[in-house]
Amino acid sequence: MTGNHNFCFYRSINSQKLNLVWEITSICNLNCKHCFRCISSNNELCFEDKCRVVAKFDRNTIGRILITGGEPLLADNIAKIVQKIQVKDIPIKVISNLSFDKEIISSILRELTPNFEISTSIDGHNDEIHGYIRGHGKFELVCGNIKYLVNNKINVSAICVVTQRNILYIEEIIKLCKGIGVKTLTFSKMLKNESSIQCHDFYVNNAINDQEEIDFLTNVQKLREKYIGFNIRTVGFVTNKCVDAGKNILFVAPQGGVHPCSLMRNSVDILNIMNNSINEIIDKIKNTSDDSFIRLCPSLNL
Repeated sequence: MTGNHNFCFYRSINSQKLNLVWEITSICNLNCKHCFRCISSNNELCFEDKCRVVAKFDRNTIGRILITGGEPLLADNIAKIVQKIQVKDIPIKVISNLSFDKEIISSILRELTPNFEISTSIDGHNDEIHGYIRGHGKFELVCGNIKYLVNNKINVSAICVVTQRNILYIEEIIKLCKGIGVKTLTFSKMLKNESSIQCHDFYVNNAINDQEEIDFLTNVQKLREKYIGFNIRTVGFVTNKCVDAGKNILFVAPQGGVHPCSLMRNSVDILNIMNNSINEIIDKIKNTSDDSFIRLCPSLNL
């Protein structure tokens, strides 16, 4: 089957450099039914410590930084942290739910140059479907904030978690995203999540089966051909072979612990970014076997 069916959403854009995924806070304004985020906000790095972390970043080692949460745009002094990364000339993607008042976004944009990307979730073409995962009453807010960002020359991409609720409306979601200025739409497989009863039950009741996955990918390929010029990606489908964890990806938790991947957040911290250099962390992970990653990763044990 043709098309781009990558396993990892966070995979590196430059195989010679790291993708550093930084969960900058666990604080969030939503309670999405399938979320992997760290629940506790205890002992999170303070602003001064986060600045010390940024000081360790080197564009010769790090190819891109993905700032996640929780909701990163609600983190204290987020604009100042992004500014410090921008000075280092490292590409930045901020993954936000955009489910809050536009004034929060405008206050952040006033402090930044628009050379970064924001990625957000669009899980349906209306509030009924999008709100099933993200909470009702947020859909129009998200769409309005996307338009606002695009008008301010910010590159916006979208992520759609494929479920039983939205699999029949893939083209409608594409049309919506294209119409409001989204440049790239990524359809992601819903990964098994046992972190809570809510997450477990949501997965059991809403995950698509193997045949539905094959039919979905066939449909997406046809839609790529129909909507030439609009970037449609898929991640997590077809294969469960992880090739990036601990090699081209590092995940930094809100408390500073480092893991090979965000899905391994419940494993023992490899090291702490406050106490170790990036190169020390890389060397430590290189000495960890691939078998250990497979054993720790919930998505490889479906």
